[in-house]
Amino acid sequence: MIPNGPIVTPRIGQRTIPPGPHGGTQVGHSPTGLKFGPHGPIVTSAHLRQGPNALRPVRPKFPVVTVNNRYFPILRGQKLMHMGGRNRFFVPLGALGAVLIGGSYWNPDGYVSIAGPSCTGFTPDGCRLQWRVVDFVDGGGEPQCVQYCPIARPPPAQIATLPPPSPLSPQGACELTIFADRNFAGTSAPTGDNQQNLADSGWQSAISSIRVQAGTWDFFIDNNYGGNTMRLAAGTYPTLTPDWDKKIGSFMCVAPGPGA
Repeated sequence: MIPNGPIVTPRIGQRTIPPGPHGGTQVGHSPTGLKFGPHGPIVTSAHLRQGPNALRPVRPKFPVVTVNNRYFPILRGQKLMHMGGRNRFFVPLGALGAVLIGGSYWNPDGYVSIAGPSCTGFTPDGCRLQWRVVDFVDGGGEPQCVQYCPIARPPPAQIATLPPPSPLSPQGACELTIFADRNFAGTSAPTGDNQQNLADSGWQSAISSIRVQAGTWDFFIDNNYGGNTMRLAAGTYPTLTPDWDKKIGSFMCVAPGPGA
């Protein structure tokens, strides 16, 4: 028994991003696994399942795809990705063409902001997710999650060949460190977890340099993985372009990679 206080059960293995330079209300964790809130230790019950009155996620007003009762933005217009210090555009969605899968015809319906390992199977709407390489307008390409939805017969006039899924390492890792200032200076925070809303931890619009230890990560201008995307592979990024310096609202690991 802790004198004049509650018993706190350690919860090992949890990793949440430490508070950023703007503060924030997100619950943090000490290196020993104790869970802390703004007023000290929190008594918790490990492995407690959600009860019957648990709050359900509220469906956003923007177009989304539902996966495991979570919502992910879907873009049906032209998609931009910032890579190698410049903006690149994917080919128009219609250029991907209708495909034949399992004896049925499917049309590309949109680009989904979801990580590669989760981009598989069917959605509640009867569409299917495909992690595949999509070409850039100026050549080359990058893996993206594309939603395909069924189309009624008769078959379309032209059928495209669906490329094989981009490979993902089953033993890969995801790890990065964000910094408030350029050249890896100022407040920093390591994490291996997706961050859907950086405002919760005080890091929204506060990142100026990034060190990616493992995995490929997508960064988004808006929270909830919305808006323009910047993709960074493992490496060091001491500065960000003006379009991205202190303008990141969320990020996710889209493809695990070898550990550092």
